[in-house]
Amino acid sequence: MLRLSEFQSQLPPFGGSNRSFEHTDLVKLLADLGGLFRMDEDRAILTFMGTPGQFAAVLNSLLQIARMCGVNMESAIWAKYPNICPYCLSCPCICGRTKTAPHTRLIVPLPKKGLSFAEMQKMFEEIYPPSTSSPLLQFRKTAEEIAEVSWEIFTQRSKKAIEEEFADVFARLAGLASIIGIPLAGLEQPTS
Repeated sequence: MLRLSEFQSQLPPFGGSNRSFEHTDLVKLLADLGGLFRMDEDRAILTFMGTPGQFAAVLNSLLQIARMCGVNMESAIWAKYPNICPYCLSCPCICGRTKTAPHTRLIVPLPKKGLSFAEMQKMFEEIYPPSTSSPLLQFRKTAEEIAEVSWEIFTQRSKKAIEEEFADVFARLAGLASIIGIPLAGLEQPTS
């Protein structure tokens, strides 16, 4: 079981080249994720139609894009979500549907052994139990977070803000995986 940061560093460059980040990379990420689902608009139900491997490819793309932006995902995730909701500072989250401004971040050192995909997914399941959301709501929130990453990169407000938004996207993807029944354990296999 690889630490998330070790896995991220072993992934090939995004798009197979050593180029710099482009905002269309995030659009492609969202399109690839959207292609794994089918929407029943009459009943407002989103159904996963992809495979765990395809979902893993989306996660890999996120990690590759983050690396292009100089973000170590393991550190970014832990800095924002050290086993608690960054808003109510509780586990499980007691915020409900409305979030307040994040509290002052707790400074909790990353566990020495690091965190794997499976440990990250378990952490997010404990903070945000999958039974409290639907695939459609989680997908919508993931899309919003991807847009927020793009905005933070575009405005170049701060490296910390960019890291936090990437952490939010991973949190939403981990939550989506839990809701649709994809265990992230074992997905630590680089795909080309």
